[in-house]
Amino acid sequence: MTERSAASEPIVQVRTLAFGYGAEGFRLEVDGLEVRAGERVAVVGPSGSGKTTLLHLLAGILTPESGRVAVAGVDLGASTDAQRRRHRLEKLGLVFQELELLDHLDVRENILLPYLIGLPADPRAPARAVELAERTGLAGLLRRHPRDLSQGERQRVAVCRALVTEPSVVLADEPTGNLDPSTTARVVDLLLGQASAIGAAVVMVTHDHGLLSRFERTFDFDAGGRFR
Repeated sequence: MTERSAASEPIVQVRTLAFGYGAEGFRLEVDGLEVRAGERVAVVGPSGSGKTTLLHLLAGILTPESGRVAVAGVDLGASTDAQRRRHRLEKLGLVFQELELLDHLDVRENILLPYLIGLPADPRAPARAVELAERTGLAGLLRRHPRDLSQGERQRVAVCRALVTEPSVVLADEPTGNLDPSTTARVVDLLLGQASAIGAAVVMVTHDHGLLSRFERTFDFDAGGRFR
C-alpha cells in the first residue's frame, strides 16, 4: 500500500458488525461506519439503542461476535486484550459518562493518568497537561482533587486527559449529560477545538440534538444505524 492510499483509509472502519449480550440479551448490528481523520461525528438514538456499546467496541473494551472493527490501523477483533489495552493508551482518547477520575490523584495527575498506567514517559507530556489545563480554565486547580471540583470542572479534566496523549481518535460518551447549557457549550467547544488542533477524529455520543450542528455528520440509530 502506498503512503497516499494509506492516508486515504478511514481512521475508523466498521463492517457488518454484530454483537450481543448473551443468547437472549441486547443485540447490536451495524452494517457500516466510517470516520476519516480529523472528522467530527455525533452518534444519536434512543436509550438502549446501542450507542455506548458501539463506543466500547470502537475502544476495544468489547469485541464483536462477527464483522470488522478497525480503529487507527488496528483490527480490534483480531487483537489480544493486551494489544487492545495498549492501543487505547497510545491511539485513543476516552471520555466516559462516569468520567473515571481517580480521587486520590490531583488534577494534574488525573490528566497525566495514561502515562501513570502504562505509556512510556514523555518529557513533553507535563507541559502539554499544563497547557491543556490553561486552555480549559483549570490552571489554578492543578493541585486540587476531583472531590473538590464542580461537575463542569471534572468534565474538563476528563477532556484534558483524553487529549494529553495527542490521540488519533477521541471517543466521548455523553460528556455533557449532567451539565447546564452554558457549561455544555463550553465543554463541547473545548473538546472539538482541542481535537481539531491535534488533527484527531471525534466520535461523540450525545442525546442533545442542539449540539449536532457542531458535527460534520450524524450516525443515527433511529435511522437504522445509518448516517443522516
